[in-house]
Amino acid sequence: WGDLGYDYRADTPLYIGKSEDDLVDRDLRTHFAVDTSKPARTGSSTVRRSFAALLRDRLNLRAVARNPAKPGYFAHYALTPEGDDRLTAWMHAHLSIAVWPAPTGLDIFLAEVETAMLAAFDPLLNLTKAPHPSPRLRAARKVMAAEARESAQPVGESGIG
Repeated sequence: WGDLGYDYRADTPLYIGKSEDDLVDRDLRTHFAVDTSKPARTGSSTVRRSFAALLRDRLNLRAVARNPAKPGYFAHYALTPEGDDRLTAWMHAHLSIAVWPAPTGLDIFLAEVETAMLAAFDPLLNLTKAPHPSPRLRAARKVMAAEARESAQPVGESGIG
């Protein structure tokens, strides 16, 4: 919590998310980048983008376009490969993951469970459906998106139009 610039809130997760299909692929491989044979992909993970935004200065992270060959959607910024490595190392050293396996025969949608959990815990890194999304996190993510947009501009172009 301190590394992220927030006061610790006991019994509150930093992030709550659901995985409808493959928990291992989504959470372990995409968010936590535990498969060392594949590069981390911050551009495909909202929680990694949030950590990156809050840890930008501490870890010397720089945002880039998710797809340099066809830049766009800068709010879905990526990191340089070295930055992704630093973020992954920080995450592995400082975070843990908890799961709740949905019981067989659950008669409500996981989205409803997620919404109820967000309302109950109000985690720091959730922006969508969170009762009190962090203005500082939103601002930090906008800075990263602007940096990604700037990284996609040819040298000498300001992008101002």
